[in-house]
Amino acid sequence: SFVAQKVHVIPEAPLPVKIVRRQQTSLILFPWATERKNANLFIQSIPAILQKTNASILLPVNVRLLTEKQLAILNMYKSRVTLSRETTPTEARKRFAIADLLVYIPAKEAHSYHVLEALGVGLPIVVSPVGWLKEEFGAYSLMLTELTTKELVVKIQYYFANKKKCIAEYNSKSIKIMSCY
Repeated sequence: SFVAQKVHVIPEAPLPVKIVRRQQTSLILFPWATERKNANLFIQSIPAILQKTNASILLPVNVRLLTEKQLAILNMYKSRVTLSRETTPTEARKRFAIADLLVYIPAKEAHSYHVLEALGVGLPIVVSPVGWLKEEFGAYSLMLTELTTKELVVKIQYYFANKKKCIAEYNSKSIKIMSCY
């Protein structure tokens, strides 16, 4: 038997649902930048991404862990870069539900909840060709060939120019990947 007062039920965070936004610009989500080895690449790429697209960027980040140079870049583009901090799983999931594109580019082998959350809401992903990402996504038009700002901008531009084609390709990949879980 158990003592009812000592049983704590923690409700499961609700599953994300893709939210249709009314904003005119597309929203690119970067993963939690300050815990990623490629955080500097994300932040250094922001000026080029914003110059070549009409998108805005959502960047979860702990600003106390950024360098002065990184902060300077973010401050220059603060009208189109929204900084957020990690809160609850529910709040984190909302980011996946409101974004149009996720940029997930780990430098090494990675099997992350970022990818699973994105797959769960049908959020297309620009990925790096490492480990299981390369194996699962295979020949994928939004897979980077190199980890550079130029390549990142090329893939993001390609996505916005070929959105329907990219989404159809992504959906077929995601069905195959999610069937394993």
